[in-house]
Amino acid sequence: MAGAGFNISQIDPEDARIIREAAADSVVPCGSCNACCHSPVGVQPQFGDDPSLYELAINVDTSAPNGHTMVTLNRKPDGSCYALKNGRCSIWEKRPQVCRAFDCRKIFAMHTKEERRALVDLKYFKQAIFDAGRKRLSTLANAEALRDACKRIGYGRMALDYMERRRGVVPKGPRS
Repeated sequence: MAGAGFNISQIDPEDARIIREAAADSVVPCGSCNACCHSPVGVQPQFGDDPSLYELAINVDTSAPNGHTMVTLNRKPDGSCYALKNGRCSIWEKRPQVCRAFDCRKIFAMHTKEERRALVDLKYFKQAIFDAGRKRLSTLANAEALRDACKRIGYGRMALDYMERRRGVVPKGPRS
């Protein structure tokens, strides 16, 4: 199935159930961690984000045939989100859907050690995301079942293949 795309209707029903349950919103015990605030955050109106609420950056993938455009929250020169103020999110109540759904524990559990290394090498995730996920993994219900299901269906390899194809889309720093 690797490289074919992720179609949950084509996998084992039990694996599909595990993945669906993991995708459900859950409360992440962030505490003072803000590791995810140092990665690009896409703004997606199709998921309810209102672009007028944010300071945005437009990123064009010049390696794509049609110059794929990705709209993200703007980033400071250090790579952190513009909304990160004094270590906290200043737009918490109106943060984009990507931020609302992000769970470092799930990201950690869904990828093998080799896949995590490759994602860091591709600069898609920072090591701090995986470190935070590992630290909090014991607070995620069914983490082991999620990891096993993702391994069985080759989720991590499919994700890596996709990210390698989209390599030029990931913003490298602040843009205006």
